[in-house]
Amino acid sequence: MRRPRVLLVADDPSKVDQLRDACGARASRIDHAVHASGVLTSVARGVDFVIFDLGIRSTDGLEMLRELESEAPSFAPLILLGDRFAELRANALRGLGYRVLGTIVEPITASHLEIIFRTFGGGCVERKDAALTFSEEDCLRGMRAGEFFIAYQPQIRLDDGIACGVEALVRWAHPRCGVVLPASFVPTLESKGHSRALTRFVLGRALDDVARLRRAWPGMRLAVNISATELADPELADIVIEGLRRTGTAPRELCLEITESAVLPDDDTTMETLVRLRLLGVGLALDDFGTGYSTLAELRRLPLSEIKLDQSYVREMERSTDARAIVEGVMRIADGFNAHVVAEGVEDPEVCATLRRLGCETAQGYFFARPMAPEPLYAWLTQRTNAMIAHA
Repeated sequence: MRRPRVLLVADDPSKVDQLRDACGARASRIDHAVHASGVLTSVARGVDFVIFDLGIRSTDGLEMLRELESEAPSFAPLILLGDRFAELRANALRGLGYRVLGTIVEPITASHLEIIFRTFGGGCVERKDAALTFSEEDCLRGMRAGEFFIAYQPQIRLDDGIACGVEALVRWAHPRCGVVLPASFVPTLESKGHSRALTRFVLGRALDDVARLRRAWPGMRLAVNISATELADPELADIVIEGLRRTGTAPRELCLEITESAVLPDDDTTMETLVRLRLLGVGLALDDFGTGYSTLAELRRLPLSEIKLDQSYVREMERSTDARAIVEGVMRIADGFNAHVVAEGVEDPEVCATLRRLGCETAQGYFFARPMAPEPLYAWLTQRTNAMIAHA
């Protein structure tokens, strides 16, 4: 994949030198700007990342960002450079609608940028264009060429802030379109009968990656999405069991997520697969709960261990009484079914605090971390662990 083009917005010569040294050969071009006009000139030339120094002294940083947004609403995403409070400012800017990929805490090192570059596909931002679709031939070519990879989003225990698991999310590092999200290619693979191959790839790769993580973080749980059609495959349970055996993963360390918006096959094979996996100790979660077809009768029918609260309600719960009521209702329902609740889409500290007060145990979302590749995930877990120890 091509090397990214980087723009540095900073007025401290020493920081500029450090950033240039840290970028090194990882970037195909490095520009430098101090004022908004210089930024816009560089953006017009085409840049992938804007590394923005929050401590810039020659101008008001937020005022510059506002000016940039008014002149070029789709200008390249930001990486913020700052102190240990940089992530808090990043979350605030995300709340204002800015695209903030991550933060770099001084002192600047090459490893910081390595994390950013690898996480976002060597400079390519995830494409969220719903109209972006690919043919069966394109998808199979990408899979066979090794362009598919797994990104991991951490799941956090809300009572102590410890990362207790990760959700595996398939991505496509497309040579022309950048990092493509699964909505643009998974439906094609499934409709053309390639769901088993995709499941084997995602499950196998994720079990391998997380098995290596557990050497440093024992007990780290892995969540993997399984399509409704795959549940009707009589070989699914055997595939899962073989993956657990091969990687030395305990069944309780794996959770299979079933999307609620999909209609589950109502047949003996599907139920046998679900019951067999649950008896083995594998977790089963109903994903995106509250947006699909599930009823209380459906919850009784399925041997679930977990419910994932859909992000649309989580994001609105501080502004909408209806969303708040739904969140509280789901918490009560889950408690009645003795199911664990994971909240998706947590993006600010207020929502995080409210979920904790409501008794939600686990959450994931941009407030904690975006999905990332294995190497950046390891670095992120190390940094978070050290921070939690320092605050203890």
